[in-house]
Amino acid sequence: MPRVWGQNNLGEASPPQIVEGVTAVATGGGHSLALLPDGSIRGWGANRFNGINFNYGQTVAPSDLGPCKAIAAGNYNSGAIQADGTVVMWGFADYGVCTVPSDVGASTAIAIGEYHGLALRENRTVRAWGLNSDGQCNVPAGIGACTAVAAGYRNSVALQAKSFIELLSDANAANAALTAANAALTAQLECGDLDGDGEVAGPDLGLMLLNFGPCSQ
Repeated sequence: MPRVWGQNNLGEASPPQIVEGVTAVATGGGHSLALLPDGSIRGWGANRFNGINFNYGQTVAPSDLGPCKAIAAGNYNSGAIQADGTVVMWGFADYGVCTVPSDVGASTAIAIGEYHGLALRENRTVRAWGLNSDGQCNVPAGIGACTAVAAGYRNSVALQAKSFIELLSDANAANAALTAANAALTAQLECGDLDGDGEVAGPDLGLMLLNFGPCSQ
């Protein structure tokens, strides 16, 4: 069961009691979404008249929506990634926020800002669409491969993956640490110091019978 707190003017902090076994949650400008184990989506909150018309259908997933693996909530709209990687959006559709570009392709993550959307594609590139008043949809040309995306009011964020050089450096560092640990263990065994306390005594004495060689000073 989701635990929600804070403003509840539109029921956004009052999840339905039947929402159980939730695997992911998302919250927007006045509504929330839950992803259920079967891939279906349950929404609640701002989907009704409340002085200003918030009823854009943002809490009601399209009837033809298949099982999903990720969800996101924006200002007055919602989005999901279906099991096959297809990005789908619904709700307030101005500024093209609910018109997912045909070249987005299969994706693994989605984020929604005020009136723009982001998708992290399976090839780890980022695609943005919708309102671009502040350049929030202009994905930097040199951003490279990414591992996560997020959307703010009128800005966007992506987490870049490590470059090959960085990964190689990590691998070299790990290899150096492993080599040093192996050398230390080898010296310890050659000395007969089983417990690594710097002396051969007690439980270590049995190893002396195996003739590991002279201890290094």
